[in-house]
Amino acid sequence: MITVKYHLKEYTPEIQKKLNELKEQAFVERLSRKDATLWKEDPSTIEQIKGALGWLDVTGFSRKMLPSMYSLTEEVRKEGITDVLLIGMGGSSLAPLMFSKVFERAEGMPALTVIDTTDPHHIRDITERLDPENTLFIVASKSGTTLEVLTLFEHFYERTKQKVGDEAGKHFVAITDEGTRLTEIARQKGFRETFINPSDIGGRYSALSLFGLLPATLMGVDTERLLLEAEKMLEDCLGMADQSPGLVLGATMGVLALMGRDKLTFLTTEKIGWFALWLEQLIAESTGKEGRGVVPIALEPPAERYGSDRLFVSIGLADRMPELPEAAKDHPIVEIELGDVYSIGAEFVRWQVATACCGAVLGINPFDQPNVEETKRRTRRMLEEGIHLPEPVREEELFTIYSATEVEEFLSSIKEGWYTGLLAYIPPDREEFYHELEPIRALITEKLGVATQFGYGPRYLHSTGQLHKGGTQDAAFIIITHTPEVDIPIPHRDYTFGNLILSQAFADMESLEKRGRKVLLFNLKKLSPEALRRVGDFIRDNI
Repeated sequence: MITVKYHLKEYTPEIQKKLNELKEQAFVERLSRKDATLWKEDPSTIEQIKGALGWLDVTGFSRKMLPSMYSLTEEVRKEGITDVLLIGMGGSSLAPLMFSKVFERAEGMPALTVIDTTDPHHIRDITERLDPENTLFIVASKSGTTLEVLTLFEHFYERTKQKVGDEAGKHFVAITDEGTRLTEIARQKGFRETFINPSDIGGRYSALSLFGLLPATLMGVDTERLLLEAEKMLEDCLGMADQSPGLVLGATMGVLALMGRDKLTFLTTEKIGWFALWLEQLIAESTGKEGRGVVPIALEPPAERYGSDRLFVSIGLADRMPELPEAAKDHPIVEIELGDVYSIGAEFVRWQVATACCGAVLGINPFDQPNVEETKRRTRRMLEEGIHLPEPVREEELFTIYSATEVEEFLSSIKEGWYTGLLAYIPPDREEFYHELEPIRALITEKLGVATQFGYGPRYLHSTGQLHKGGTQDAAFIIITHTPEVDIPIPHRDYTFGNLILSQAFADMESLEKRGRKVLLFNLKKLSPEALRRVGDFIRDNI
């Protein structure tokens, strides 16, 4: 049982007006029959959208695939496989990451780990921790050409081959679309199995497809129950013309964004915070384009004051709802109380429908990502030509600062109503590092009065990166990277993971600056909690 409460204050009449308009347009009925003209009218865009609406009926496909998923799971269990490592990025990794953190692993099932970084320290740690003989590797990429996925695959395949010889391929499974480069690699290397996902589902809408459900099944999640929750919500969303749960939420998001409340701030408990990271990609990559969009804010430290650009969404389990900050109580709030973790199956659907509806309200296409390729192109160029760092603007004991503007000018340019992205190319989910980054977010919110996003690089490039480059200009970014103490060569390539991650950081800086965004990049001379603390001290001293 999911309970939802809307506290929208003076915005209720405008939202109701928009809901009436959507009802007159027969939005729900047209969505159910995949009418692409809900979003755009030009023929080429309509064709692209038509090829991206498979998520509306993906549960039927996934049900048909349950026997295959169960069969693999049983084989893996009988063979004594202790670990599953999913190699993916963005839409191929964020749902599995959420499952691994929110859901309990069933007794006797392997532990699920997700790797979605090119940081050599993190790669080394996982390489040393996992025994290839007892590990099943899932290589997940919709396009089959994702650079991070292929380079990580090459690394782990080479290591597995060193350990088990010609049987290495039997430790690998692929999830991809029909006819991709990854299907050919899987055939050549003798993968255990290749799972083909429907090609009309975009990565960020793929949680209920093979990309999300296969890794979840392998760790013992009851995927049939998850699908049942999703199907119930889909029936409600597409069967209620003016009270569709997804429509009401999407209209609320869109109307408030157009009225200046475009910072969609999630309040969650620690566990449900992982679901908010999945939401972050769905919303940012879908709506952040054409100079507008909804800016999702996840896991932000509580503040004593918030700007008038906020819409809060509180999500938690029935017996563990997050505490509402006192300063948030004067703002519009949506409360979503989940019955249990399996209610997330329903929430996948609610938020996908809401995001599609919000896109229509904003007048954008929520099913493309026109600016994501910019940093990828620059990264490839840097890897081919070598990294030529720009002249630094400041040299400090523990870090070097790069920017197209002076530090003081960067910080003074951030105005109320903006948002700041703190983007860290460091090993993800290391408590000793994250502990030093949280105060930087809190400092920026407190001193400048702006919302803050946080993302690990290169993960965020496949999540909020589209919003950063295609959304509002009222944004500033602080990138943190480091010179790796250890590095790892990539088999069959003439660059290392250290080269790759540094190229990605500086390529994104260049892409953002070309788009007129303010960027400050701190390159740590040595990665340590102390160096991160000093970055925070430097920002505090210069605000």
